[in-house]
Amino acid sequence: MATMGAFWEKASIYLNLPKITMTDVVEILIITFLFYYMLVWIKNTRAWVLLKGIMVILLFVLVAAVFQMNTIIWIAKNTLSVAITAIVIIFQPEIRKALENLGQKNFLTSFFTFDFSKGEIAKFTDKTINELVKACYEMGKVKTGALIVIEDEIVLSEYERTGIAVDGILTSQLLINIFEKNTPLHDGAVIVRGDRVVSATCYLPLTDSLSISKDLGTRHRAAVGISEVSDSLTIVVSEETGKVSIAMGGELYRNVDAEYLYSIARRKFQKLNYGEGGLRMLKNLAKKLTNNLGLKVLAVLFAIALWIVVVNIDDPVKPAQYTISVTQDNMDYLTSNGKYSETLGGKNTVTFTASAKRSILEKLSNTDFTAVADMEKIEYVEGDGVCRVPITITCSKYNSNTVTISSKQQYLDVTVEDLGNVQKKITASTEGTVMDGCALGDVSIVTSNLLKISGPSSVTSQISTVVATINVDGMSSDVTDTVVPVLYDADGNEIDASKLKMNINTVTITAQILNTKDVDLSFQTKGTVASGYTLKEITYSPKKVRIKGETDVLNKVAKIAIPDDVLDMSGATEDVETTVDITSYLPDGTSLVLAADAKVEVKVKVEPITTKTFEVDASAFTLENIPDATKAKITEDTIQVEVTGAESDIKKLSADDITGTVNLQGYGNGEHNIAADIDVDNELYQVKTVRIPVKMTAEDTEIKSTESSKKSASKTK
Repeated sequence: MATMGAFWEKASIYLNLPKITMTDVVEILIITFLFYYMLVWIKNTRAWVLLKGIMVILLFVLVAAVFQMNTIIWIAKNTLSVAITAIVIIFQPEIRKALENLGQKNFLTSFFTFDFSKGEIAKFTDKTINELVKACYEMGKVKTGALIVIEDEIVLSEYERTGIAVDGILTSQLLINIFEKNTPLHDGAVIVRGDRVVSATCYLPLTDSLSISKDLGTRHRAAVGISEVSDSLTIVVSEETGKVSIAMGGELYRNVDAEYLYSIARRKFQKLNYGEGGLRMLKNLAKKLTNNLGLKVLAVLFAIALWIVVVNIDDPVKPAQYTISVTQDNMDYLTSNGKYSETLGGKNTVTFTASAKRSILEKLSNTDFTAVADMEKIEYVEGDGVCRVPITITCSKYNSNTVTISSKQQYLDVTVEDLGNVQKKITASTEGTVMDGCALGDVSIVTSNLLKISGPSSVTSQISTVVATINVDGMSSDVTDTVVPVLYDADGNEIDASKLKMNINTVTITAQILNTKDVDLSFQTKGTVASGYTLKEITYSPKKVRIKGETDVLNKVAKIAIPDDVLDMSGATEDVETTVDITSYLPDGTSLVLAADAKVEVKVKVEPITTKTFEVDASAFTLENIPDATKAKITEDTIQVEVTGAESDIKKLSADDITGTVNLQGYGNGEHNIAADIDVDNELYQVKTVRIPVKMTAEDTEIKSTESSKKSASKTK
């Protein structure tokens, strides 16, 4: 279909063919129908030759119309009315007869006869076939000439009407009596439909075929002729020889016997009683369509040719509908008065009718028309609560004498409200996440960031913020982009800007992409806590923060040191908790990746100082540097050790945790109180000097004393 459409379009351009519409198609079909019926009716009359002459003339006029041969077209146009009158005079008898046929009630049924249930209603029985065969060969014996046409699917009403109606049951006696010589009905043909003889003395068309033997008469030529224009079976009984012949499909089968005739008739006509109804309908329809196929094709060609000739010569004035957009002119008239207008329902088009000659209409399109609504002529419609503006429609391609536009005044319906004007600062924003190891730096609008907005006050009054967003997803270096600002209301909902006018439609945003580094925080304190107290520890969170900046700047940063004056502990007697904003202490050229890291929670723990005396077992002390030949011994079982420190540290300390050493170097025999070196964490604890009682004796003296004691004991015994 697309290929055919393209072909017709090209043919229309090169051959000056008119554009075809659905109405034209229907018109051509009607002409085809009427002309085909006329061709069928006059084919075998003298009018057929005249019609062929007229068709030759029409062909010349068609060529002239297609190729715009103006002289021939002028002659044809000016002689058209005379030619029609001449045709009426020439074909007066035929036209009279045609009008009579048109007035008959069976006109349409004779043209469109699709009797699909025929086989079930009018059955061709074996008895009918036997009677038919019997009659043919009985007449052959006595050389009685006969011409019998047996109707099949194609109805033979037009030939039936040329004879005398009989409408009798088919019997051999009836047929023999009809064709008996010197009887009123013996001339012409008999038409049989089903098991009835419907008409006698009928006229049939003669074949023009040169293959028919010259020794055959009119009866045989008529049999072949009717078989060429229908699917009937025609039986001929020769008056000269008494031989029986049959004609089917334009072919003549001579000298057939009774058995062959019986089989042909049975095979051809009794099939109507069998088979599927749908298949029979399709076959019947196919036969109807292919019947007189040449005449049907000729009728179609004639109708198309006649349509082209009439359209090109007559070029009638026709109306056509167009739909175009309406241009609103003089909008400044409303804005200067602080008003805003909007088409009602968003409809900004107008549909109108333009009339012109068909050849002109074919060259027109929507783009050849303009529709203007002058806002200075705005009218208020009482009761409707809306305004309207008259629309002026003009054709830019042709003047008003060539193209007539419908005189009905059309209007553009609009609503009017106050005009609102606001100014908003555009805020830069980002979306997406930069590449790992990178951080987002400064995001700024390079171009103007002041947006001036005008439009209906119902919309401008809702604008709260204007945001321009740049995409930084996966970026590792600075990025610049041009984006469209988006309007938001107070609830963060996006506002439709289609009704608004803005001084700028896009802005340019630059987003800085920086490297990152994790660095430690360092806190110091200032001043001294109150007497009897100690500064226990400093804790803070987070301990590390991630900063961003250029690579050469980050390489120089090892830690972030917070000045000691931030934590002044002078005279403190309890824990100090505070939040420190480290933003101002960041190295130049750096900033925090996470804004939340700017606030660091710091706690400085302050505890009272306490003293506790521990009873430490003497075995926890080690005697060192004992002189040779000397024995040393701690004379007391426990030693008191006084320890001073933070309260929490003292609570953690036990006697078992305390050990010490006693240096005996330089001491001789005897009893001594020697200062001990106590082994504890000196950063946490302070220990009062502890003196350990030690007895030192010589090893020999002790041995002799022991032996003397043993001897005294022996004597006593």
